[in-house]
Amino acid sequence: PLGPHPIQVRRLRSPLDLNGIHIAVIGVHDPVRWGPALETLKTRPVLTVGEGVPFAESAGVLGFFIEGGRMRIAVNPAAAKRAGLSLSSRLAALARIVGPADEPARGKAAP
Repeated sequence: PLGPHPIQVRRLRSPLDLNGIHIAVIGVHDPVRWGPALETLKTRPVLTVGEGVPFAESAGVLGFFIEGGRMRIAVNPAAAKRAGLSLSSRLAALARIVGPADEPARGKAAP
């Protein structure tokens, strides 16, 4: 449990089955399959987590990637803000700050 809240992991049968979700981990960023769900989640208070810098640039709040043999995190502050989430300054200090391709990214350039 996380405080009074139990932790429940479930596999979604449909990308639109989003009720009661606080964290959505997208295993493979497939815009055709998950695009509508991610569009719906944009303004909900849901932490979207996926694989790679492009995931964070295009849709998610956090994208994990490997760089120099180490696990790194790409963070999209604009996506977090849209979802009503606040990011820890400690996380931001460790992460690569990115944004959508049509917005200028801050921090290090994406590979």
